[in-house]
Amino acid sequence: MKNILHINKLITDESLAGKFRLVISNNASTDNIKAELERVKEKIDLELISFNQNENMGLERNAVFTLENEQ
Repeated sequence: MKNILHINKLITDESLAGKFRLVISNNASTDNIKAELERVKEKIDLELISFNQNENMGLERNAVFTLENEQ
């Protein structure tokens, strides 16, 4: 979450809000990231889109999925 907050600050400081969005695909992580992302969404101005995979699909497939579904 630290990196998301930092990216949000950089974008806000440079008056770039509305020009970027952050897309994250949780590749079946077991560390409760889904709840963490929901909490951080309330703290940032940056548009945050998140996907949650039911199973780990590997780095390449997850990256391709994210790029294909980021809209």
